[in-house]
Amino acid sequence: MSAPYLLVLPGGLWLVAFFVIPMLVMLSISVQTGNVVDGFRQTFNISVYWDAISTYDVQFVRSFVYGGLATLATILLAYPMAYWIAFHAGERKSTYLFLVLLPFFVSFVIRTVSWRFLLADDGIVLGNLKDAGLLPENFHVLATSFAVVAGLTYNFFPFMLLPSTSPWSGSIRACWRPRPTSTRPERGRSGESSCRFRCPGCSPAAC
Repeated sequence: MSAPYLLVLPGGLWLVAFFVIPMLVMLSISVQTGNVVDGFRQTFNISVYWDAISTYDVQFVRSFVYGGLATLATILLAYPMAYWIAFHAGERKSTYLFLVLLPFFVSFVIRTVSWRFLLADDGIVLGNLKDAGLLPENFHVLATSFAVVAGLTYNFFPFMLLPSTSPWSGSIRACWRPRPTSTRPERGRSGESSCRFRCPGCSPAAC
């Protein structure tokens, strides 16, 4: 009975030591008052949070908007690709997944600098398009709302794709195997499959 808990114990201790405890320490420090010279003492001054929200309310709202747009864009891009890889990639499924993950084997900093180099106002992409007269001279991509949302979508895309591919590759495809239905079978149709009863969360249309 205790075997599952023992398996989770190392990871749980790691999270407690390097996530929970540091978060509690930061929370304690955030409600202290004082200065560097005289030191800090615990006063549970929670008013600093209301001051931060009222001072940076625009930034907080913008963060939620950007996060929501990036989440929506990631879903719209990852779900169709995950469906195609699960049902139509065939033997090349692992290859396509590897190609999706390949850029993320490179450091985040290097990838960010590379995108900045490519999409700079006078870079090899926008610079040539401006020289050809296809874009106005004041057009830019970096330091815009679009760049922020696109960057978030790009970085979190594989975290949406991989979890979406696995269920379709396993449980939902299992719906296609003929099995007896859970209801009373009609004459001559006892071998038909019933996705509705065998595959929780599946739409019958998916089968």
